[in-house]
Amino acid sequence: MSNRTLIDFGKLPLANTLSNSKGDVEKTFPLIVGFDDQTKLVSLTENVDAEYLFPNDYVYDSSQSETMIKYFGDMAEYLESTFTPKTVLEIGSNSGIFINGFKNAKTIAVEPCDNFANKTNDMGIKTYPEYWSMELAKEIVKNDGKQDLIYSANTMTHIHEVDKAFEAVNECLSDDGVFVIDGPALQNILKYNAFDQFYHEHQSYFTCTALSNILNPMGLVIVGVNKTSVHGGSYQIMIQKIGHENSIKFGMDLGDILAEEQELGLDSYGGLKIHFDRIRVHIKDITDQIASLNGSKVVGYGATAKFTQICNMCDLDNNNIAYAMDTTPDKQNKFIPNTGIEILPFAKDRIDSVDYFYLGAWNYAEEIFKKEHEYIENGGKFITHVPEVTII
Repeated sequence: MSNRTLIDFGKLPLANTLSNSKGDVEKTFPLIVGFDDQTKLVSLTENVDAEYLFPNDYVYDSSQSETMIKYFGDMAEYLESTFTPKTVLEIGSNSGIFINGFKNAKTIAVEPCDNFANKTNDMGIKTYPEYWSMELAKEIVKNDGKQDLIYSANTMTHIHEVDKAFEAVNECLSDDGVFVIDGPALQNILKYNAFDQFYHEHQSYFTCTALSNILNPMGLVIVGVNKTSVHGGSYQIMIQKIGHENSIKFGMDLGDILAEEQELGLDSYGGLKIHFDRIRVHIKDITDQIASLNGSKVVGYGATAKFTQICNMCDLDNNNIAYAMDTTPDKQNKFIPNTGIEILPFAKDRIDSVDYFYLGAWNYAEEIFKKEHEYIENGGKFITHVPEVTII
């Protein structure tokens, strides 16, 4: 694929690589987003090797959020009751909160990060601790047969050669099987100012227009799209083999989504460039807002990959942000890379002393506001940039 540049964020550290000490200087890599005229896919024009992006001590753990536990549990229940699959495969199973939800099917997990692969193995789920590839797909077919349901949440977007990844899915999917992708929708990233979702782990940013252009030539077709609020706005995309589409209604029709994307200009370089040019304005808005609070105690709420991106994109450091707080043990007492911002555990005495929380985990805002209702009632405030820079 050939890419024309939409935006160049400069050289940034990896969003999920935390520093062990304040003075550590982490390696940085170019973060350039481009557009492929043939497929209409928006993706990074160059990237880092997967082994470096997803190490064996990868820190993102989906089971740390009650919102995600419920979301994936409900999704597993829905897919099992709707399609009654005999075999289920999850690509990128992380902590297993989706694949562990199936009670009446043979389940398989694919998870290259050893810390999470060990976890799903301990749950009794057969796990392949490898990166997704055609070789692995053929091995699974040989050992376990074709799969009736293949699910991938926030993983297909991570794979560098996404067309080859889809070909491997096609190899592994049974003729009447269903492949479900779950992940952020480009239109929502742009519509809601969620530009902190551009980072090295996210290789591709899907529209249904681009996916159709990639999938159709290999005999796959989108049969339904459902919109969710997860990660600030995601697509659940249901895919089947051409000629084997079932009659189950799933969300919106593809034609409606394609028309919506075209109206927003997401199928052309010129249309997308208008959206991406606005991101520079949003970055300045954040920088100006934080600068205006000089003298107040601002703390990051959630040491997420998104928060790492905001800090590095907007040149925020421990002079602007006192520290960040996070519930994930593996993140605590580490530092947001190249900022000197320490990550501390949550503690009530720390919360009470904060003037403003920067909402690093804005995609869990509802859950957070409910949890911190006492802080808010006592006059505490949150800062967010989604959908615009606002003090709540």
